[in-house]
Amino acid sequence: MKKLLLISLNLLLFFSLSIAQSIEYDVNAIDKNLLKSSNAVVQLDKTKVVHSRFDRVETVYLKAITVLNAKAKNYLTFIANYEKGDKISDIRIEIRDKTGKLIKKVAPKEIEDVAAGDGFSLVTDSRVKYWSYEPNSYPLTIVYTYKEISKTTLLLPSWNPLSDYDVAVKSSSYELTTTLPTRKKILNFDQYESITSIGEHHYEMKNQASLNKEKFMPSSLVVFPIVFIRPERYSYEGVEGKYDTWEGYANWLYTNFLVKEDKLKAYTIKEELKDLIKTSDAPKVIVEKLYNYIQENTRYISIQLDEGGLNPMSAQKVHEVKYGDCKALSFYMKSLLDIYGIPSNYVEVHAGTEDQIGLFEDFPSAIPGNHIILNIPLQNDTIWVDCTSHDNPFNFLGTFTDNRAALIVSEKGGHLVNTPKYDRSANRKESNLVMTVKEDASMSLEFEMNNKGLAIDDGHYLRKLKGKDLTDFLVEKKFKQLNNVKINNCTFEYDESVPQIKEILDISVSNYAEVAGDYLFIPLTVNMLGIPALPKDKSRIYPIEFTRGYELESTMQFSVPEKYRLLESLDEKFNSIYGSYTYKLVEEKAGSLLLKRSFYINDGQYAAEQYEEIKHFFDQCLKIERSPITLQYMGN
Repeated sequence: MKKLLLISLNLLLFFSLSIAQSIEYDVNAIDKNLLKSSNAVVQLDKTKVVHSRFDRVETVYLKAITVLNAKAKNYLTFIANYEKGDKISDIRIEIRDKTGKLIKKVAPKEIEDVAAGDGFSLVTDSRVKYWSYEPNSYPLTIVYTYKEISKTTLLLPSWNPLSDYDVAVKSSSYELTTTLPTRKKILNFDQYESITSIGEHHYEMKNQASLNKEKFMPSSLVVFPIVFIRPERYSYEGVEGKYDTWEGYANWLYTNFLVKEDKLKAYTIKEELKDLIKTSDAPKVIVEKLYNYIQENTRYISIQLDEGGLNPMSAQKVHEVKYGDCKALSFYMKSLLDIYGIPSNYVEVHAGTEDQIGLFEDFPSAIPGNHIILNIPLQNDTIWVDCTSHDNPFNFLGTFTDNRAALIVSEKGGHLVNTPKYDRSANRKESNLVMTVKEDASMSLEFEMNNKGLAIDDGHYLRKLKGKDLTDFLVEKKFKQLNNVKINNCTFEYDESVPQIKEILDISVSNYAEVAGDYLFIPLTVNMLGIPALPKDKSRIYPIEFTRGYELESTMQFSVPEKYRLLESLDEKFNSIYGSYTYKLVEEKAGSLLLKRSFYINDGQYAAEQYEEIKHFFDQCLKIERSPITLQYMGN
């Protein structure tokens, strides 16, 4: 049987090359429905997987992708990741022009074989076969095929025929041949008439038009079709395993990778930290001190879970070398806490700021986990820390890992738990401005912005900039809509206890206001609230999702020439289930105006049919927000 499977795989490689050579690559031959709104067209995508033993999987890949413009330039790069002990072979790559004519056949010596990483990884067994093409014009077609043999079977190759937005698919197929028990998770097949299930592990997609990304649409895991498959029995870096539940998976992780003989030297560590950790310190105080110690004394190197393995570096080694990836730094923190008798839990989670993707409750698996954090249950509190972050305050995860299902891994096994969700009020920006507008239309401004809670992500980047880099960013990015901006002063105050980052600015702008006859117009471009502008979309397909609620509030005090008076006071309020907007402008006395505004958004998911209603709410707010303050000349 194993011999037949091997023959089948080799025959597939031969026939794949024949198929690739027989395809019509002329762009004019591609169906216009596939070209419409597309940056690339997948002409052919075949994945054939043979799972002959619990500790061996062989895969042949064949792809032909027509890149229509520079927006899809990344598809002209060949990448094949593999781990120590894996084998990549029979790589063949070619480039064809828009008529299908062969213009480049890649020689084996042109394909690089380099250590995987992003410039921060210092040590890794992960490697990449890599080749990239720099085009002079478009369209172009890249065709490649290769074979991969792996001894790691924790997960089998997945099938995700739609790789990105604005990419159409002419033909994609996936076939797994196995005699061993497997589990699978199928997502979103029912949304696509272009998908056919041919057998238990055999799927095809034909003539699928590209998907266009819509504003505030849900995560790609809710949109794109995908199949995850894992064997019931598997091998990972020589470690055999079998599980059916999250508890079983967590127990396998803990037993095989978190129980280490090379433990921290407790006495030596306590001696080193005796000036930091006092015997009188409460457990929460000790946790905070150790978290700050790791932030100040270690650095993060990026080795993703799927590239850097599941086995963390020993805590003693991290202590000595002062660096580690997410697994190593979390395990190091856990080991330090053990020394002081404070239990903690290693936590696997999917990290990402844009999407709050949680682990699948009904599919225990290493997918989609990609990050490790720590959970410390105390008597009256539960502490969460991400030891890779040098910015997050103590017990604050931020947008990278907030509000999603994660896996607790401990000596007791494990279970799913939700990471902290931060309410609307925890994502808040408060601005206070004092603006002086002169008769020559110039303006000076004292600006104070408090970025609170989840909003501190915006402040972290700014406060790290210095000198010219900071000035350039403020002029070219933050105040890019203004002409002739001069930054007189800029400082920051960081309060981790809130948490809060306060930006304090002093700027001046010439020609800020506009004089037209007897009228003076003062725009609000210096401090727009950032209300979303939604495009017209009569054919909205996907739900609208506001991942996190937030609050924006602004108080602006204006000093203006007394000879000008406010044309009209304004008091507007818009309330909806999506959020609210207020705008109140009054003239306190001659030469003095006060404007107070607020904009709140509630988190939630709403049906596509509500898009026009949501757009109407935003448009109402924007109409007022974009209107300048109008003053009329009243004479001397």
